[in-house]
Amino acid sequence: MKYVFAGATSPAGKPILVAASGEAAALVEAAGAGVTCQPGNPQTLAEAVTRLYALRGKPLEELGRQGRNYYLRELSLAAGVQHFLKLFEEMRQERPRGEPSNNAAFY
Repeated sequence: MKYVFAGATSPAGKPILVAASGEAAALVEAAGAGVTCQPGNPQTLAEAVTRLYALRGKPLEELGRQGRNYYLRELSLAAGVQHFLKLFEEMRQERPRGEPSNNAAFY
């Protein structure tokens, strides 16, 4: 099985190894899509590669599956469109019908 090394969850359904901190690492961890390590630290990178390499079969496939599911649910174009549609609907419902808006974009 080939590995995808990237800084975000993988729509390809492959496990991810990310050498980053902050948002990129939090995203991979939230998705359960792979392993993270400290950027610029060869020792933690080697440990992360070893952890990922030690996973075989189903556990490794599960990381990839979780990353793909997270991507489709939270980060895909379709998910973004649904998020904005929900946001626009909430805004529409908050403003009573026929009431002028203070924002010219709503006329």
